[in-house]
Amino acid sequence: MPATEKTKLHSAVSPGEYGWIGAGSGKSGVTFNYVVGQHRAGVELYIDRGQGAEDENMRIFESLAERSVLERHECGLGGAGGIAPVLP
Repeated sequence: MPATEKTKLHSAVSPGEYGWIGAGSGKSGVTFNYVVGQHRAGVELYIDRGQGAEDENMRIFESLAERSVLERHECGLGGAGGIAPVLP
């Protein structure tokens, strides 16, 4: 099934001059960066809910990281899949 049949969230986003696309998640302060290179591809999730929201940022990260680890385990992939916070 094409992605556009599941969601229209990023359907109007196109790459520019560089090998990445930044797009919103639908939640303020949470954005995706899709990175594509000749020999690799990846997705980065940027969480920054604003000044004074460090605890909320970490709660969002921990919730998503735990969910990802559980899903990877259920699929037989194991591990966290390179999930790690990048803190200032």
